[in-house]
Amino acid sequence: MSDVLLSIGIPTYNRLGYLKECIESCKKIKTLGYKIEIIVSSNSTSDGTKEYIEDVQSLNTNVIIKKNHFIKPVPPIVNWDYTLNNATGKYFILLSDDDRIDADALIHISGYDKGQKNINGILFSNNIVNNTGKIIKKKINEENVMDAETFFAKLVNRKIKYNFCSFVANCEVLKKSMIYQEKFLGSGMFADGASILVCCQSEKNIVVSSKVMMDYRVHEHMDSKNIDSKLMTAAKMHFIDFIQKNKYINNRLRDVAEYWVYNGTIYQCIMFYMCCRDKKNEIIKILDFVKKSIYINKKTGIRYIAVRFKIESILMLLKIM
Repeated sequence: MSDVLLSIGIPTYNRLGYLKECIESCKKIKTLGYKIEIIVSSNSTSDGTKEYIEDVQSLNTNVIIKKNHFIKPVPPIVNWDYTLNNATGKYFILLSDDDRIDADALIHISGYDKGQKNINGILFSNNIVNNTGKIIKKKINEENVMDAETFFAKLVNRKIKYNFCSFVANCEVLKKSMIYQEKFLGSGMFADGASILVCCQSEKNIVVSSKVMMDYRVHEHMDSKNIDSKLMTAAKMHFIDFIQKNKYINNRLRDVAEYWVYNGTIYQCIMFYMCCRDKKNEIIKILDFVKKSIYINKKTGIRYIAVRFKIESILMLLKIM
């Protein structure tokens, strides 16, 4: 059995400046005698990342650094999954190469691990930072321990603030999940909350923490103001009209469906299946309609292409289960 408490996956592609900040933040973690491993995987980069990674060293014997470089480009999720598949820790966190981890993270992970024997994951709070690393907003969650259903309800009702870099998951549970199989390459479901959803499928609890602040970086292209608002509004109106007119959709499904379309994220769609397993056919109908709604206007941007691809991946997942 591995004695590594935390594995940190850092997939990267041509963002050397940000990557250096990310890795340096990991090297500053207070280990307190616990072992951590940093798994850096470069996706055929051409900006000096490969050479930088080869030279990265840690002076702390409790910090293990694993390195990988794909010579030929691979789909992003292959790069992400490499870090998970090579993780040996009890817990796993995936960081984007522009995120930064709190130096006190391991102090609290070890504390929760000892104090809560029945947990599948830990959700930390977030600092939202801009391109230069300046904090522009804080998303602080209330300290709590809750079962998966309560966690789900709070997440859907926006009582919990979430970014994927803030979730520490049970590594073994993640590895057993079918989310990370080859048929879903490129779907991006990891980044859209799959790690949380996998951990919610058991009866174990989720810890929500206010004590650790992870740095989540936002960029201009992520700003909702840059999205074609007319197209999105049209898609939302068609979608809401659809779910309101179909009586077979129960109230819980309707609430989650409306939440999804108003927030532009995809992981709630997997929640449909988790929480309403007897409604699989209805969920498939909903997602089929969402896919069509997004394409009301032929002049779609890359965001809509990506959303449609994710929906198709989830439809595939639902239809084989």
